[in-house]
Order: sequence, then C-alpha cells, then structure tokens
Amino acid sequence: MIDVLPKFRLTYPSILFLLGFLFNLTLVHAQAYSISGHILAQKDGEQLIGANILLLRLPDSTQVKGAVSDIDGSYRISGISPGTYLQKVSYLGFHTEEKRLSIQTTNIQNFDFHLKENTNLLQETQINAIMPRMTVQGDTVMMNADAFKVNPDADASDLVKKMPGILIQNGKVQAQGEDVKRVLVDGKEFFGDDALMTLKNLPAEIVDKVQIYDKLSDQASFSGYDDGNTEKTLNIVTRQEIKDGIFGRVYAGYGTDKRYNLGGNFNYFKDARRLSILELSNNVNIQNFNNEDLVGVASGSSSRAKFGKGGRQFGGGQIGNFLTPKQGGINHAHGVGVNFVDEWKKGVELSASYFFNRVHNENISTLNRAYLTEDYQQNYFQSGVSESYSTNHRFNAKIEYDINDRVSLDFKPQFSIQNYHAESLLDALISMTGGDTLSKSNNQNQSQNHAYNLSNDILFKHKLKKDGRTYSLKFTGGYNNRQANGQLTADNIFSHVTDSLFTQNQITNGLSKSLSLEGDIKYTEPIGKNASLILNYEPTYVKSTSDKMTYQYDSITNSYQIIDIQLSNIFENINIAHNAGVGFRYNYKNVKFNIGVEYQNTSLKSDRTFPGESTVNKQYNNVLPSVQVRFKKSKSNNFKFFYQTNVHAPNISQLQDVIDNSNPLILSGGNKDLNQQYTHSVGLNWRYAIPQKGRSVFVFMSGSVNRNYITNSTLLAQHDTLLPGGIILPAGGQFTRPVNVNGNWNFRSFFAFGTPLLALKSNLNISGGMTYNKIPNYVNDQLQFNKTFDFNGNIFLGSNISERVDFSWSYQATYHIVKYLQAGKDNNNYYQGVAGANLSVLPWKGLVINSDVKLNHYIGLGSDYNQNITLWNASIGYKFLKKQSAQFSLQVFDLLGTNKSINRTITETYIEDSRVNVLSRYFMLQFTYKFNRYNTDDTSKNSF
Repeated sequence: MIDVLPKFRLTYPSILFLLGFLFNLTLVHAQAYSISGHILAQKDGEQLIGANILLLRLPDSTQVKGAVSDIDGSYRISGISPGTYLQKVSYLGFHTEEKRLSIQTTNIQNFDFHLKENTNLLQETQINAIMPRMTVQGDTVMMNADAFKVNPDADASDLVKKMPGILIQNGKVQAQGEDVKRVLVDGKEFFGDDALMTLKNLPAEIVDKVQIYDKLSDQASFSGYDDGNTEKTLNIVTRQEIKDGIFGRVYAGYGTDKRYNLGGNFNYFKDARRLSILELSNNVNIQNFNNEDLVGVASGSSSRAKFGKGGRQFGGGQIGNFLTPKQGGINHAHGVGVNFVDEWKKGVELSASYFFNRVHNENISTLNRAYLTEDYQQNYFQSGVSESYSTNHRFNAKIEYDINDRVSLDFKPQFSIQNYHAESLLDALISMTGGDTLSKSNNQNQSQNHAYNLSNDILFKHKLKKDGRTYSLKFTGGYNNRQANGQLTADNIFSHVTDSLFTQNQITNGLSKSLSLEGDIKYTEPIGKNASLILNYEPTYVKSTSDKMTYQYDSITNSYQIIDIQLSNIFENINIAHNAGVGFRYNYKNVKFNIGVEYQNTSLKSDRTFPGESTVNKQYNNVLPSVQVRFKKSKSNNFKFFYQTNVHAPNISQLQDVIDNSNPLILSGGNKDLNQQYTHSVGLNWRYAIPQKGRSVFVFMSGSVNRNYITNSTLLAQHDTLLPGGIILPAGGQFTRPVNVNGNWNFRSFFAFGTPLLALKSNLNISGGMTYNKIPNYVNDQLQFNKTFDFNGNIFLGSNISERVDFSWSYQATYHIVKYLQAGKDNNNYYQGVAGANLSVLPWKGLVINSDVKLNHYIGLGSDYNQNITLWNASIGYKFLKKQSAQFSLQVFDLLGTNKSINRTITETYIEDSRVNVLSRYFMLQFTYKFNRYNTDDTSKNSF
C-alpha cells in the first residue's frame, strides 16, 4: 500500500520563488507618487460617496489605477509613475468630468472635482419617478443598488438577481450570459472564486453599487494589452457607513427528522483592513463552500491542458479552476472560512483566504440509459447506494508590493489538500429492447484518495522612463500529488447464452504526480501617440508521472499478490512548449484595436516502463492569431468583437492506455496516439443603456470550430468480446476511449433586456438565447454526427414597492432538440419549464411572512418522468430586540411533500434519465440574530 501522507521537499518552484524574491528585494526603493482630493457636487458642495474614479495613461488611454470616493468624498490613488494622465470621475445622476494632469517629482494633493448635476436625468427622474438603475462606462456596467428594493433580511444574491442580465441557477451566478468567476468587494479579493458563497454571506443592505466587467489578468492589465484571458467579475461597492464597523449574523435551527442548521458570519471593516469569518454546519443540503476535486472523483480527470491565446491549464499549476458542483443526495456539511485584507504604508497590500469543509454524502440513485445505434438499441439500468466523506483545505493569497514608483512585485501562493473516502453498492444490467438480458453485474467499490496541490505566481512589473514602455516577468510553478487506493469485488454474468458467472476481487494502488513550470515575458513599446507594440515569450515545462498497479486476490495465500498486467501501468509524460508572439494595439477616440499572432512549438514525450517499454514522441507547430476590436458609440453604447485561437493538449489520463474497470459493464481507457485539438473562436457583444429611462440591453454571440476535436469512440458489444490485453467486454457492455475527429461546431447566443414597470412599481428583466452543437463521435467504428439545439428564455418580475413588501415572479423555459444525422435513430426532444414565485411581507411590527414556490414540469421525457414537481417552502417569524435584530421563525421545507429529483443527460451515444434521493418534508424552528455597529453619526443604524 502507498503511504498517503504527503512528503514535502524543496522543489523547482520553491527554489525559483526564493531566487526571484531575493533578486527583487535588491531593487532600490524610491518615493511612490500619489493623487488625492475630494469629489463634490457643484451646486451645494455635497460630498459624493462612492464616485467612480479612473486614471488613464496618455496618450493611449490605458487604465492605470482606479478608486472609489470615501465617506467624506475623499479619494487617494497611490503607486503612480511620472507621466501624463487623464483622470475621469463619474457618479450616477451627474455629468462625467475629466481632467488632464502631469506627475513629475511630487505628489498631487487637493485635486478636487465638482460634478455638475445631469438636469435632463433629474427631470426625467422626477417626471417618471425612475431612480437611475445603471450606467455603462466602457466595458463596465454599474448597477445602482438603491434602485432595487429587497427585504431587510436579504443577502446580496437576492439583490443582484433582480438586476438585468444576472441569473442565479443551479448553484451558479451568471452575468451577461457567462458564469461569474469571481466576486470582489471594493475591488479586493474576497473568498477566492466561489461567487455564490460570497454573495450569500454579504447582506444586501451594505451594497451601494454592483459593477460587472471582464477582468483582465494582472499582467494584461499592466501592459494594457487584452490577451483574451478574462474572467467575468462582479465588484461589490459597499456603502461608506460600513467601511468602519462590525456587522454579521448568527443562526441556529433544529427540526423534525433530526434536521439542523447552524452558522453565521462576522465582518470587521476598518478602512482598508477587513476580516470576515464564515461558518456553517447542517444536514439540509446547504453547501456554500464548494468541494475541490483534486482526487478526480467528480471529473474523472478529464480536463485537458490548454495552450494559446485562450490561456493555459496544467495538472499542478492552477488550483481554483475545477470546483465541483453540489452533490446529489443528502449532504451533511461543515465548514469554516476566513478572509483577511489589509494595506500598509510601505506599499504592500495583502488579501488571503482559508477554507475548511467536510461533507458527508448519502446517495441513492437510479438511472435508465438508452444507447442508440443504427443496427439495434440496447438499454442500461443501474441502481446504486453510495456513501462518501470528503475533507478539504484551501488557502490562497495575493500580495502586492510597490517597491517604488516604477517597480512592483506580486505573489499569489495557493494550496489545497483533499481526503476522500467512499463506499458504494451497484446493481447494473444491460438488455436489448424487447427485454432480453445481455449482461449484469453486482459490485462493491471502496476507495481512499488523497491529494494535495500547491502553486505560486510571481509577477514582476517595471515601467521604464519613456511613457508606455514597460516590461513584465511572470513565473508560475505548480505541483500536484494524487494517491488513489481502491478495492473492487463484483459478481458478473457476462453472457445470456452461456450464463457464466465471473467473479472479480481486486485492489488498485495509484500514484500520480505533476510538476509544471511556466514563464511569461512581455515588453511594450509605444508607437506614436495612439499605438503600441507588444512582444511576448512564454516557455512551459510539464512533467507528469503515473504509477497504477492492480492486484487480483489469491485464494491460496489469502492475499492480493497477483499483478494484473492488463490493468496496470507505469509511465511518464514530459510536455514542453514555447510560445513567441507579437501584438499591435491602437487606440483612437472611440476605437480600440488589438491584433496579435503567436507561434507555438510543443513537444510531447511519453515513456511507458510497465507493462513493457514503449516511447511516444510528438511534435506540434501552430500559428495562433487573435483580433479584438472595441467601438464606443457613446458612453452607454458600445460593441466588442473578438477572434482568437488556442490549442488543447490531451492530458495524462487520456494518453494512458490502461483500462478502468471500476464498473465491469462500462469500461474506459486512454489513447496514446491522441493529437492536440485546435480551436477557432469568434464572438460579438453589445451593451446599451438608457439611464434616464432605466432601460438596458445586452447581446452576446459566440461560435467556435475545432480541428482534431477530442471525442469518444465507443464499442457496444453484441456478444462477449475480448479487448486488446485480454480484458473481457461483456455482451451489451461499453468500452470508450478518446479519439481525434474533425467536424465539431458550436454556437451560442444570449440577450438580456431590463426596464422598470412604473404601473406595477416593479422591474422587468427578460433574457434568453440559443445554443447549437454539432458533435462527431464513433460508435462501433462508424463515424456519426449529432446535432443539439437548446432554446431558452427567462422572464423575471421583481417588486420595487418597498422593503416591507418584496415579491418576485419568474419563468424559465428550455426546449431541447436532439437530431441524429445517421439513419435508424429517432430524434429526442423535450421541454422543461420552471415557474417560481417568492413573497416576503412585513404586515405589521415584528411579524415576517415568507413563501417560496417553484414548479418544475417536463414534456417529452416519457411517462415515468413527465411529471410536475412543486416545491413549496414557507416560514413565519417574529422580530424583536433593538432594531428588530433578533428573530424566531417556524420554517417548513417541501410543504406539499412532493419534492423529487429528475435529470436528463444527452451525449453523443446515449440518452439518460436519472433520479436521486432528496430531502423530504421537515419543520424547523430557527433563531437568528443580526448585529452591526458602524462608526457613524447616525447611531440609529446600529443594533448594539
């Protein structure tokens, strides 16, 4: 057995980390320049809180820094190098003001702005009683929280889902048709990349503005060249009064069926210093802390390395990019999270987060899978019971050090560790349409997995004396270690003809490691007043090793000593890539234009030492062009077009030619002959807003085509079949391995429209879109193409009456069309609709009534699955103490007792309908206490 305790030693990343740190500490310190002043109303000198301040470098208008005015209207921007700049200040209801300035040898103080009221906007607001909802500032959409009323107990997620273009569904936050990857608070990191968890733990009452934008990488933001590696980001701008205070809440509830729910959060804000602590413990499926799938139990390690303009991802280099979704079944979750942010006068900023969570999952599931081929149709039935325990630790930090006015250094260390233990019982059979059983299996699996993953990004940035001339050096080192031990016992009947019984009893010990080293060197050179040139070079080294040994049970010695050669494998992969490119950027008035091209050379070497020795050497050469054009027709009307290319390399599990038989009826293996996948992508988006009418429109379209698309080749056995290496594939069984094929296309569109409805005192948001995929694959060595169309629409009506009456109504409609282009297959179309209504009322002092109803209905799934499922949750409570800070409430989950879980999955080879156990009706009595104390003259805001 493999020792599962991690062993640490001085690795290449840590050596280079220390060398880079010691080198940069030798740089000479100098005084950093700063700009400070106040933002005031021109009419009466009122201090404007939360004004948006942007500092742009001239002549190319590259954004350098940003700030938000404080409670007294003051602001400060530090760490600025000498040069000529343009400073822009904007505030809802006022005209945007701009000023040029030059910084040479001293700080600039009292650089004040007196904003003039937008009288047209104010008159329109008075006539129509419309509070400004949003503005568009370049690529940033800013929402005004005061224009969206919610109840006093609402969190930030309740607030943002009322805003146009934002959806929260299936545990994900989407903005403008894309998943939100990160939520910032006042521009600072807040609990890493778990967007929904951040929103759930921020009370809506502290939110002043919500900014939506595509966040550039730190290196791209510094160079001013958009390299396409953006993240859809929400920035929560908090109200000034909470920037110096304490706030949070605690809650505890217990109910029928031994259901419990405990938790809370604590927040301490003092200027730039912020401390937040979160905690939860429950058995009611609340999982705000996502589990990180380091051990591959959720994804099967199916992600591929990604090279080129679209970014990179390697086995050990990135930690936060593969969080698993919520698990089905019943979950007992316990977790704690800590986030700390601070700034020091010596030019150092720190943001750091730590998570711990433990999830106990109990899962009872059934599924019915129909395989469709030209010659015949077969069905796979499965019922299973599983229990798992997962323990996770995650740490990430960002340290920004302004060494002097021209030189800065960023560190981003990350660390994750996971332990996973699971046991499962599975009954499965495969039959022909008509009822003949081909094969069946009864098996028991046990697994014990352990993994840790660490990485560190170091970014060195230097602005040279000539304005716009810069260079930056980035180094990323990552290391991943995964150990997986398992035991399988199974009784199989592999043929309905011979009715033979085959028993399996085996253990598997696996160890895989991955070391990745990346570099990124960028140099920018200004060309004239409006253009600049960028040169870049990116070397990459990835070494992956895998040792998987399977032992069969020996009844004579009563031990596992017989090595199963067909299920064992030892090999090493080394992937080396060199990217060199040149880019051109042009900014003039309302047009921004980026064009670039990269040349990439990749070498892949794979050495197998067991069973038998073999070597695979591959060389890839690719040219990767990219284009991006932004056009601003007005301040609130702009377009963006992009074209980019990237390549995806197969990962270690896809190249490993060893068979996985954890389910004896569904086998899988790798393919050492896989090639890289080359992708062309094109997209267009349009943002438009009419602030004086409160209306907004967003449109997004994108498409891509893949060469050497990595898809599946599936063998569906009509009789017991001997695979290479002596493995038996039972009659009706499935064996899948990855292959390359051309002909993959996809297209996606999304639109969102928002407007206030004055007659109803509500906000109306309408969104929808279409997704198209053409998917090639092989079934029994025959190439086939499937087309899928998804049409979806969403309508959301949210009240804007008062905080005492908060209601919303929504309907989501999705129509799925599946077309099989080969003869002999029927099309499979189905419709899903989700209607929801939420009501929160405070009818008189202290009384609180909440009701939340959701109706799911399906058409086209078949008689067993075409059901209407209504989930109705409700509560009644009473508030008391100062500022009604305490509350007792009686809650009921699934009032009608009709909760069910139904899911349909469509792939290139089968259609699957599944069910899983869910929470049933329970009642719970819960106590909640909210607390806040702000250092403000208005003491009525404080609850203690």
